[in-house]
Amino acid sequence: MAEPLRHRPLLRLTRSPVEILLEILAGAGLVWMLGTVVLSWSSLPESVPSHFGAGGEPDAWGAKWTFLVLPLIGVALYVGLTILRRYPHRYNYLWPITPENAKGQYRLARAYLTLLKAEVVWFFGYLKMEAVEVAHHRSGGLGPEFLPIFLLVTFGSIGSYFYISYRTR
Repeated sequence: MAEPLRHRPLLRLTRSPVEILLEILAGAGLVWMLGTVVLSWSSLPESVPSHFGAGGEPDAWGAKWTFLVLPLIGVALYVGLTILRRYPHRYNYLWPITPENAKGQYRLARAYLTLLKAEVVWFFGYLKMEAVEVAHHRSGGLGPEFLPIFLLVTFGSIGSYFYISYRTR
């Protein structure tokens, strides 16, 4: 049975050096992703890749405006995760939150959300950069290594969070 939220400690935590570094990386990734869109917009053809298959090759094309969908989702996730990181006492945790472990669990969860934010904007930025290259016929796609790397990074981060969370319980 889940513990009631009202029993969780409310802590005012400063950002750790790791969180600051991850915020800088996330912000840089967001700037890169949006910069790719802005700088390439005028030179894009009317048809752009809108989806890549598991092998990394484009398998769907759409109108030029579809090029904006992924960056808009990226910005929404960036903003949403930035807001969400302010409320670690409201997250679902793998372990009961106690006054003894709250600080460690909250810091870890916030750092993981910031890491997730950085990973999302950097992967989205790479997708947009490659989409530009494909649209201009300078590349055949993401390459077959993209999906395994994406999955390794994503699930590696999740696994690391679970492991460190377990040790911090």
